[in-house]
Amino acid sequence: MYKLVVYKDSIQGRLARVLWSYGRFSNVTLALSDTNTATVLMDGDTCLMEQWPSIIGHAIKGSPTEDVLVPADAVSTMNSWIDFALQRDFSIMQKSCVQMLDNYLLNHTFLVGNNITVADLVVYVSTHSWMVGRCSYACSALQLKSESADRLEFVNLVRWFDHIQHLPGIVNSFKDLPLVPIEKDMELVTTVMEKVTVIPPGAKGKPSKVAAKSALKENKNPKQPAEDRPIADIRVGQIKSVERHPEADRLYCLKIDLGESELRDICSGLVDYLSPEQLLSQYVCVLSNMKPKSLRGKMSNGMVLCVSNEDHTKIELLKPAMGSVIGERVVMEGCAGEPDTVLSTKTGKDPFVAVQPEFKCRDKRAYYKEHPFMTSKGPCTCETLLTGTIS
Repeated sequence: MYKLVVYKDSIQGRLARVLWSYGRFSNVTLALSDTNTATVLMDGDTCLMEQWPSIIGHAIKGSPTEDVLVPADAVSTMNSWIDFALQRDFSIMQKSCVQMLDNYLLNHTFLVGNNITVADLVVYVSTHSWMVGRCSYACSALQLKSESADRLEFVNLVRWFDHIQHLPGIVNSFKDLPLVPIEKDMELVTTVMEKVTVIPPGAKGKPSKVAAKSALKENKNPKQPAEDRPIADIRVGQIKSVERHPEADRLYCLKIDLGESELRDICSGLVDYLSPEQLLSQYVCVLSNMKPKSLRGKMSNGMVLCVSNEDHTKIELLKPAMGSVIGERVVMEGCAGEPDTVLSTKTGKDPFVAVQPEFKCRDKRAYYKEHPFMTSKGPCTCETLLTGTIS
């Protein structure tokens, strides 16, 4: 039996705890040491000279998350990201490295493929110190201690980081990897963009060099503007289990596969409309970027989207096109922009409330304004309702 010995208070110790906890590694025993010693992989009494990609390969073998976290068709790409972090001692602080990550993540939700992999977990731990503005050594001109204003330069990296840190199994699970608040960053973006004036070509006058800087000092509590972009992160899921909520007669407790390492727990008020048999094994569209919340003592982490008629007497599941891949994002065709990493649930600041009235069903198909809900296999539809609202 393999055993990994690692100093518990080191960066590698934090990394090991995240990997073993989230990935449910079982092939290698994790031994957290109180002594500041080198990280060592042991095979009985024999010390093996192994680097982290090999250690992870040993540890995840046979685990229930292996197929998800280590995609067979992208192992080399995943290992290259692990090596990237390893070469920097799992502390990515240099501006050139942060910039490279930001550029790469411009067109990627995850580092490898369409789901979280070990690469995302490793780089998440490796960028955490930068995100909280903490250096383990004196920062030079090439190294960054991030603040909200600094992070505006690397919005793709920040968006990816915030997505990873809010995943079930990571959010608030590790006391030495605390949740990094991003909302202040977004308020700063809103303030700057509201205040900066663009001078069109040929217009007289010059744009102020200090426009953006002045904007940061004004309007500390700006209103959040309505956005014409797909802020809802909707994913294809499959319902794996259905149980009645023990404390709420009208709620089901669902477990839904979204292609993540663990099934999502979602409470849904469908008891009066659909039987457990009508829900079990169904492919559904899940609003996946809601903040987890407790509903009568049960945690709920998302929303199953349904179509209802005008008087709300009939409700049907909104279903992805047949053949859609579990975990695939539902896009609004022709609608540009990335969804929010996490929807705000603060009173008066829930952006989903602003766009939900624009979610409509026409001819059994789902639309955001005029943009159809689409997966790689086609449109999202309900069974019989020709018109209705989606929520």
